[in-house]
Amino acid sequence: MKQIIGILALTLVVFLLASCVPVEHDEMLPFCKTQYETLLGEYPDYPPAFVGACVSWLQSGKPTAFVSLCGYESFRQQIMDGNDVELNNRQDCIQFIKNFEE
Repeated sequence: MKQIIGILALTLVVFLLASCVPVEHDEMLPFCKTQYETLLGEYPDYPPAFVGACVSWLQSGKPTAFVSLCGYESFRQQIMDGNDVELNNRQDCIQFIKNFEE
């Protein structure tokens, strides 16, 4: 149950999708930049590497595209906000994200 809630929360928080229309290839970068700006408003030290990870996720469909962000406290905090999960370090975060691909 916690994983289902985590998946839903991560998807909603990270992408804040405004519609159900799929993001076209040429719209990925602008879409991810907009999501980054939104997250930056709530987490002032949010990693700019989010944009690249976001594009990679949209292209591959694999949540592990975000693993590179696990070293950033603000990224881990964003995942923990609204979830019943503790991500005290990079390894916890990586394992949490890898669980989405299983």
